[in-house]
Amino acid sequence: MKNLFIPFVLLVTTFGYGQISRGTIFLGGSVNVAFDQVDSDKPDDLVSASDLKRFSTTIQPYVGIFLSEKWQIGGGLAFNYSATNIINYFPFADGGHYRRDDRESTHIYSIDLFATRYIRLTEKLFFTATLDISGGKENSLYEREGYDDLDYKSTLLGIDLSPGLTYFFSDRWAVVTNFGRVFADFRWRKDSDPYPASTVSSFGVNMKANTFSIGVQYYLNNGSSE
Repeated sequence: MKNLFIPFVLLVTTFGYGQISRGTIFLGGSVNVAFDQVDSDKPDDLVSASDLKRFSTTIQPYVGIFLSEKWQIGGGLAFNYSATNIINYFPFADGGHYRRDDRESTHIYSIDLFATRYIRLTEKLFFTATLDISGGKENSLYEREGYDDLDYKSTLLGIDLSPGLTYFFSDRWAVVTNFGRVFADFRWRKDSDPYPASTVSSFGVNMKANTFSIGVQYYLNNGSSE
C-alpha cells in the first residue's frame, strides 16, 4: 500500500507581534492534495482481489475575526474533487479470474462555519481546538464496466472537532498545524434509478494522514491586545 499526502496552507492575517487581539480580521485558505494506491497480491483461483488508485484535492478559502485573544470565528467555501479507479478480480468456479474496471468521480461544494479556541501553552505556543460545521451538495458518478453508469446527488452535513498547534517564531510569522478529527457526517442521497433514496450517518475518530495540515501565518500589522 502506498500513500502520499501533500498539505499546503497559506493564511494572511491583519494582526502582529505574536499577540491575538479582539477585532482582528483575517483572510486565509488551504489546498490539500492526496494520493492513495493499493496493490493487491496476485489472487489465486478461490479469492477475489482489488487494486485501487485514488486522487483527491480540496480548495478552501475563508475569512474570520477574533472575538478575543481566546476565540476566533469565521466561515468560507470549500470545493473537493476526487477520482477513484478500482480493478476487481473475481474467480471463476473452474479456475481463472474475471477482471472488471470501475471508476468513480465526486464533486463536493460546501459552506463552512468554524470557531477556534486558543489556549496559551508558552509565550509563543498555543494549543487550538476548532469546531467546524459544514453543509453542501455532492455529485457522484459511478462507471462500472459491463453495467449502466450510476449518477448520485446528495445533501451533506458534517460536524468536526480538530486539535492543532500555533507557534509564533517571530513578530511576523507563525507555524500552524492541525491533526486528526472527531466527526459526525450525514448524507441524504436522492433517488437514482434503480436505487431508492437513502440516509447514511457516520461517527468516529480519524487520524489518517489526510487530516493533517501544516502552514504559516503572516501578520501585516499590530492590534490592541487585551
